[in-house]
Amino acid sequence: MFELVRLLEFDAGHRLVRHRGKCQALHGHRYKVEVVFKAEELDGVGRVIDFGLVKEQIGTWLEENFDHNMILSHDDPLLLNIEIRAACKKGIPFAFPYPPSAENIARYIGEKVIPKVVDMRSELSLVEVGIWETPNCKGVWRAEA
Repeated sequence: MFELVRLLEFDAGHRLVRHRGKCQALHGHRYKVEVVFKAEELDGVGRVIDFGLVKEQIGTWLEENFDHNMILSHDDPLLLNIEIRAACKKGIPFAFPYPPSAENIARYIGEKVIPKVVDMRSELSLVEVGIWETPNCKGVWRAEA
């Protein structure tokens, strides 16, 4: 079994509306995305998947949707705020389907983004997605075995 890990980064703001501490306020992070793929056999070039392909496909999606944007829960009242909307990329915060915690951002990338954007060969599978909010704090979503 072989594994490949690719790191990608983006900058974004978020808040956790029901948080009891300082994360309830708008704040931002330099997020680090850690994507792990596995394959029992390497491709004809000797890889699990091309590092550049992962960057191109997942990195492009992150750049277009999350980078320098606000990631707000779909039920966050700030989604209706005109000033927040005007300050966001393309005038639209990213309306997230659940609270935008590190764990849920990892889940969203693993369940919704990667299946849509990565050209997966049959013997390649996604193992996990990790999201580092800070150098010390990481949330992880793992694909079902």
